[in-house]
Amino acid sequence: MSKYFFGILLAIGCIINPVQIFSQADDIDCSEEIIISFFPQPFVEKTFDKFDVSDKNREEIYNELAKQDEKVIETVEAKGAKMDPNPLHDPRYRQEAVKLFRQTLLDLFSQVLTRNGITDPEQIQAMLDDIQQQKLERFRHCIERYRDQESPDQE
Repeated sequence: MSKYFFGILLAIGCIINPVQIFSQADDIDCSEEIIISFFPQPFVEKTFDKFDVSDKNREEIYNELAKQDEKVIETVEAKGAKMDPNPLHDPRYRQEAVKLFRQTLLDLFSQVLTRNGITDPEQIQAMLDDIQQQKLERFRHCIERYRDQESPDQE
């Protein structure tokens, strides 16, 4: 299941607009925590700055999103189990699995933001898109960095 789920995560990248890869600066964090988190705090902070979200409830939002982060896979699996066929068990239903995953992220993100006074669905969607875009850029950068380390340039 985890290999297939990782494939779903990569598929999320296919539905997001193409982006350019970060520069190869060594200070870019490629830690497991950043790569596998669904709502990494540094990306959420950057998004909140971009969307002028008040500092008032940010710490509470970060804490709530960290808790929701732990529920994403469990929630996706529970929703998938109610579907017939379960798109998480058959690669032929990859698009449905991606939609399920994406909707779950939006639902959990929306719940936290709504509880904290951010209620505009379009803004919430745009903020989640921005976070996912940052994650994709970081993932691409880290893959490139890994490739560069594994096969140094032969001149």
